[in-house]
Amino acid sequence: MEKSTKSSAIPWVKLGLMVLKGIVKRVKVARKLKYKILTDPILYEFTGDYYKGRKIWVLNESVQIEVNEKIYEIPKGFRWDGWSVPSIVRKFFDLNDDPIPALFHDFFYRLAGLLPITQDEADLLLRQIAIDRDLELGETNIAYGWVAISGSLIWNRYKNMTLTERKEAWHNEDITFNFEKE
Repeated sequence: MEKSTKSSAIPWVKLGLMVLKGIVKRVKVARKLKYKILTDPILYEFTGDYYKGRKIWVLNESVQIEVNEKIYEIPKGFRWDGWSVPSIVRKFFDLNDDPIPALFHDFFYRLAGLLPITQDEADLLLRQIAIDRDLELGETNIAYGWVAISGSLIWNRYKNMTLTERKEAWHNEDITFNFEKE
């Protein structure tokens, strides 16, 4: 049997170049991303429910955030599941100590394709809000890495759902988003 003359390193080089290209793209997005939380989300609570081992939280008042000079309102009653990271990561890091960065991330993911926010921007927003709220940088980067890699599956799933289906998926049928009123 003849040995293959093809190098087994070529797929790894291609993978490395893809990763590098993704990092460069995200750095460009990060430089443009500007945000300001206009209403501090201090009134939220754990519902007592869990989704795949993650606590379900609910807002007790509406919250506003400005992203790239556009204001978005997350309505009272919005439910979210905190940090969406694998259970193995949750065993070592308790990211649900502060579910607020995930609140904004989940909001933009649930409305994927309906608002002028990209998946990259939503993921970077999660990371930046966590850092600005003094969450552990290592934990934040692990969570960010996870959503940056796996998030497109969820992002695309929401993009293919109607708004009603999105609300029903998270028991948010009774809330109205600002853009629905326009």
